Amino acid sequence: MADPIVPPVESHDTHRHVIVDPTGQRFVLGGSEELSTLAEDGSVRHERTDLRVMTLDGHVVDHEHGDTAHTCPVCSVGPYSRHAMTTCEACRRFICLTCTTTSPVGALCATCNRLVRRQAFWAFLRSIF
Repeated sequence: MADPIVPPVESHDTHRHVIVDPTGQRFVLGGSEELSTLAEDGSVRHERTDLRVMTLDGHVVDHEHGDTAHTCPVCSVGPYSRHAMTTCEACRRFICLTCTTTSPVGALCATCNRLVRRQAFWAFLRSIF
């Protein structure tokens, strides 16, 4: 009696790194796919494919080496690498360089910039009267 032909056995695993911004939009930032194949002769073949995503500022995000990606909380655009983000001096949020306003106290987000300007305006009016 002949041995039946056994097809190769495959195992496929997929891992993804996903971020969800405050608006609910999802970004896949990479991950990996692993395929293990057991052949008829007993040999095992492993294949791994790493998936990487390029941010809007041109950097490749690699979570395995500690890279992170950010979405701007002001304009909700992203993903950006940490190189394209700065910190608001008043509220300490990460903001993209497009939403950054330069002021005497440093980089500010739009909300904090309005607050600082409003405070300066009222201080000026108080100094007059």
